[in-house]
This record gives sequence, C-alpha cells and structure tokens, in this order.
Amino acid sequence: MKFLKALVLPLAFVSATALAASTILNVQDVNAKIEKLVQPFQNQTTKFEFAFTKLNIDAIKTLDFGFTGFVSKVGTENEAKVEFKKAEYAYGDGTKPVVNLDVALSLDLVKAFGQDMINDIAGELDAMIVDLSKDYTKEYGSALLLKAQTAEKVVDAQGNVESMKVVLDAAVDMTLLPSSKPVDQVEFQTIHLEVTAGKTGFSLQATIVVNPLYKGFARDQDGMKEYVEKLLADDQTTWDDLSRYLAILDSGAAWLVELKP
Repeated sequence: MKFLKALVLPLAFVSATALAASTILNVQDVNAKIEKLVQPFQNQTTKFEFAFTKLNIDAIKTLDFGFTGFVSKVGTENEAKVEFKKAEYAYGDGTKPVVNLDVALSLDLVKAFGQDMINDIAGELDAMIVDLSKDYTKEYGSALLLKAQTAEKVVDAQGNVESMKVVLDAAVDMTLLPSSKPVDQVEFQTIHLEVTAGKTGFSLQATIVVNPLYKGFARDQDGMKEYVEKLLADDQTTWDDLSRYLAILDSGAAWLVELKP
C-alpha cells in the first residue's frame, strides 16, 4: 500500500544503519556514526537527534532494534518538530516480523493552514476514507479486509474542528489474493493505524505485521545487508542515499515552518 511506503521511509535509514553493527560492535559506536551523518544538517534553526536504544542482528538479517529521534526546525512563520518517539522492529521466529511506530508532528496547524482549511479537510475526511477503501479493495479483492473510520471528532461552539482521530485496520488473507497480486508483492499481513490531529499537530501510531514472503526478503535480492556493506566501505553513493533521506525530513520541516494560510 502506498501509505505504508511513506511510513517505512524513515525506517530505511534506521534499518540500514542498524546492520552496520555486524562490523561496528556496539550501539554507542553506531550512534556516533549517525551523529556524524546528521552533522551537516545542524544549524541555529535546525536540530537533528537520532539514536538506537537497542540493536540485535546476526550475519544475515536484523533480529530486532529500537530507535528514537527528532528533527526540529524554527522558521519565520512557525516552529515544527517531527519526532520518532518509537521505531521498533522484531523479527521473532520469522513468521510475523513486526514494526511498531509512534511518530508525532508538533506544529501550529491553524497558523500554517488556517481554520477554514482544517474544517474543510475534516468535513471531507469520511468521503476520503471511503475512496481509500474502494481503491485498495480493487487491488486486493476479497483478500483484503479493510476498516477505516473517523473514531472521534471534537468541534467548538463556532463549529470549528478542534481535534479528530482516524483509525484504520487492514488484514490480508494470502490464500485469497487475485492472480494480479502475487504474494511476494504484498508488503504486510496486518496493519493497525491511528492518526490523531489537533490544532497543535498530529500523532501517528502504527503496528505493522510484515509479510515474510515479500520479495524484499528474498535471498537473491540486494537488501539492507548489501547496502550497509557499501556504506562501511565508504561508498559515496550509499552515503549520499542516507543523506538524501535526512534531506527529505529537513526540507519537509522547512516547508512547514514557512507556510501561510
């Protein structure tokens, strides 16, 4: 699913660096490497801070890790902080690898987008959820059980939306997949996603059970291990790739803090 790729993007940086522990033997050394990677983005208005809380790998794959961090940015119109409160992965016995995410954006949304736009988006959200359900039902057919709904909405006396919460649950039955959707192209088994938004920002919590038969896990595919080996060999392209992930966070935060309604 497309929104799943958006969730996984920050983990691409996290996971790739995690595997470096096969050569760098302790978390402190890995965190020192990350600190060097983010240093070019630090300045008077921007702060990057990332660190592993746990790290466990073998010669082939990541078994589990924990990661936290944030990007904060001060602009002329607003202040933003994108915080990865929790980014955890557990391989387990290999049948149900699990990703847990807790991500928050702190931002004065009214100052950035205006109350009218917030009201308009909130008013159209139910229709957007229905369209999302239809799109993915077409792709997965009867194999996908998808439930998405607006769970909460708080409105003030003037009719302005103050906060709302959207909950999404999805599960794929691999035995019912249409011929147009091979099992190795399915990225997940189940997803539980909660997005809560208010005037001062929003938060996202997700639990994703990854499909172990997804093509990205195949042994004949270049994966994180190969990616990190190039990084450790000071491959410039690989270093540039990791820097590009950070640059996406940096530019996104820069855009947010300059927005006007």
